[in-house]
Amino acid sequence: MPAGTSDINEQRGGCANGQCLATAVRAGSGGLGAFFELTQAGTTQWENGGASAWADGEIQIIPPTPGGPSFIETVLHLHISGVIDGSAIGAAIASGGLGISASLNEAGVGYLKEYWGANTTPPPNEGSHMQRSGPDQAFVTLTLPVGVPFYLGLKLEAFGAVIGGGGSSSVRADFMSTLTLAPAGPLFDLPAGYSATSADWNVDGNRWCPSGCVAPAIPEPSTWVLALLGLGALVGMRRRRRAG
Repeated sequence: MPAGTSDINEQRGGCANGQCLATAVRAGSGGLGAFFELTQAGTTQWENGGASAWADGEIQIIPPTPGGPSFIETVLHLHISGVIDGSAIGAAIASGGLGISASLNEAGVGYLKEYWGANTTPPPNEGSHMQRSGPDQAFVTLTLPVGVPFYLGLKLEAFGAVIGGGGSSSVRADFMSTLTLAPAGPLFDLPAGYSATSADWNVDGNRWCPSGCVAPAIPEPSTWVLALLGLGALVGMRRRRRAG
């Protein structure tokens, strides 16, 4: 994945009354990571904040032959790994959340926002086009241009909020490992003969290569000669055995 950028949005009164906050973000070739943790005790003040990381890069859909459609509808597969947990004692409240968004050429095309809570009813999941396809998978339906480069952007957000209410509360949203493109299987659901490639996102043959895509080595002519000589010797031995 391309090197990205990050942001921390903290709204708090400080750590004077047990109000302590920690954040971290990561954006690079291994994926996008975000961590947010907040604790609250001895006050009724509402504390909240978040951390996010995002990246974008050029990618292209390659058709099997020229002259086909200019756009195709497909599905982009993503992988997400992390945990949200919270605790609340007394009248305290804690909730945390995860947000994922995708964009094409800086235009938003998919958003998924999920909440978890403790001693509170979290708001319903918010989503636009992006969905969960399993515990660690998400996907978004896209209409992509064919044969011309476009920009794909991804953003990951970890956030939380707490209120002491005379008790104590804490929340942790840990997604440092992390949001990536699909690590196994095709990146896009493409028609037969179509493929996806990107130097920015390390994509080749419609598959994400976290360590960089490397073309298979072509054997040297001498290697082919040795292989053919070996095959010929094996065939000759079998013929001699049959003749004997």
